[in-house]
Amino acid sequence: MVLVRRRIVAFLLACLVGVVASVAGGAVPVIQDVILTDELKSVQVVRELRYRVVDQGALPDALRDPSTVGGWEPYTGKVSSAVKNDKSLWFGFRILPAEMDDERWLLSVQLATLNYVKIYTYNTVTGEWWDSRPVGLSYPINQRYKPSRHLAFPLNLVQGQPLHVFMEVRSPNMVAVPMQLIKENRFDIVGDVDLLAIGVVLGTLVVMSLYNLSLFISLRDTSYLYYTAYICFASLYLAAMTGIGPYYLWPGYQWLTDYGLLTFASLSFLMATLFVRKFLELHRYGELILHSNTLLLMIWLVFAVTFSLSHSRPMFHGLGVMSIVTCFVGLGVSLYLALKRSIPALIFSVAWLALIVGTLVFSLMLEGVLPFNYFTAYSQIFGMVIELILLSFALAYRVQQDRHKKELAQEEALSLAVRVSQERSQRLEAQKETLELQMGLTEKLETQVMLRTRQYEEAMEKLEEANSSLLRLSMTDSLSKLSNRRCFDNMVVEESRRACRNQQPLAIVLVDIDFFKAVNDTYGHGVGDGCIRHVAELLGSVVSRAGDLLARYGGEEFVYLLPATSAEQAAIVAEKSRKLVETTPFLTENGELSLTISLGVASWIPESESDYTLMIEQADKALYQAKSRGRNQVVVNTEF
Repeated sequence: MVLVRRRIVAFLLACLVGVVASVAGGAVPVIQDVILTDELKSVQVVRELRYRVVDQGALPDALRDPSTVGGWEPYTGKVSSAVKNDKSLWFGFRILPAEMDDERWLLSVQLATLNYVKIYTYNTVTGEWWDSRPVGLSYPINQRYKPSRHLAFPLNLVQGQPLHVFMEVRSPNMVAVPMQLIKENRFDIVGDVDLLAIGVVLGTLVVMSLYNLSLFISLRDTSYLYYTAYICFASLYLAAMTGIGPYYLWPGYQWLTDYGLLTFASLSFLMATLFVRKFLELHRYGELILHSNTLLLMIWLVFAVTFSLSHSRPMFHGLGVMSIVTCFVGLGVSLYLALKRSIPALIFSVAWLALIVGTLVFSLMLEGVLPFNYFTAYSQIFGMVIELILLSFALAYRVQQDRHKKELAQEEALSLAVRVSQERSQRLEAQKETLELQMGLTEKLETQVMLRTRQYEEAMEKLEEANSSLLRLSMTDSLSKLSNRRCFDNMVVEESRRACRNQQPLAIVLVDIDFFKAVNDTYGHGVGDGCIRHVAELLGSVVSRAGDLLARYGGEEFVYLLPATSAEQAAIVAEKSRKLVETTPFLTENGELSLTISLGVASWIPESESDYTLMIEQADKALYQAKSRGRNQVVVNTEF
């Protein structure tokens, strides 16, 4: 096998071999035999292997003369990068059947991602040649000697007659050929157990994805959606890596067979990075952490698109490096947040560490540093499964936290209800005492009772006024004096229901102050608050109808709720607002400060009472387009 990553070392070793060869007078490498006896059930073929790379369609010299060893190099059991598309990788070794029973021996290749494998055998005693039919991902599974994800070739072994075995391998991806001589009965047993274990892992991942999808549907938290997508792509990657996908899940779909492995690997890291961004709420911890996450998202998106279209050799070499970089960046961020006493971040760090160890072992195997075996081949999958399980615990802990907060809120509401009930009981007692005094006392006492009653009524009026003021305050934004987000959320449900019932259009206009962050950074938050009040006053002067609502949506954002208003009419209101803000500067101690706003408009007749959520999304998309087109403009969403 050509060791691409270690060409300099290979060159020095070649020079050393040349010196030794010149001293030894042209000695050839000694080929070790694989000796089989009755006591053995399986033998791993590693040190006995030699390899060579030749052009596709060309046969090595050893196939004409099996004793020829020139040009062949010892195979060390390492893994190399992909061989070029126009080349074939050849392996050769010799078997010596010392003791043979009646059970047939098989040559098994334990990597399921090879496209083309074919073997040739030569009996040195009888001079008989035999070659198998080609098998691999490019061929149907029913053409194999055994319908298994591992390739198996029958060997015609005769006791005391050495057998030369030559194997041709082609693959656009990773080339690692772990060979094993195994008795047919043991191959069937090991294959069934192996398939069962992988099936259990895949089944577990499917159950986890469905569970988290149900949590997303019930809680509407996108963390669960990203986690579900991460599990799905990780499951597809596992299916492609183990051969379950090409052989059982998508047989005949050539694109998935050719490009699915690396594409699913890239999409798994992409979804994992998105999950980190949302679950750990990176926007709360500074732009550096957030931008590093955004950079990783862009890189993995490029990887996914590239691998879905072609077998890019440079990108293939960078895949392992980026996997390690992504894991360490995620671990660093989670450890940083864990130091801030975040329990979910601590659990996330342990989970990410499991993925790092698995990815590191897998990448070192790809680079040829570690040998190919069952552990190294599936180390990344093991780490990924452990990580997914631990992340489920982290999400469960978060659900528990949310439930605890909800229980505290319910307890507080119950306590408030008890206090109200007590006050009501006290009022009833006071009324009872008043009635008793009215029945048993003289006119003077009746006058006093009337006075007490009048005082009580005044107190109740004040209490009602206080309750009304409290309700207004709860529905009013303290800074802009407009209706707040809570008021808007209540009103949009009511107006959407009314518009659906009356079949009238309902318009929503989202407003955003342009470059407001720059205003805060330059002039300070005091001027920023003044700008918000100034814009709120201007926007409030635009709407005059009794049913129209202007509310502060959050931060520097405002929202119009316009019942019985078409998109064209809403656009007129939006444009009038934009011009008014543009032409009315805000007066500060240092002079006038010009402000502009961007507006997104959405309006249609709701088909159901819950259509307002889609309307808000469409207005938000229109607002985003207004920003991306240069700001200080109105964009009307015309998709509906």
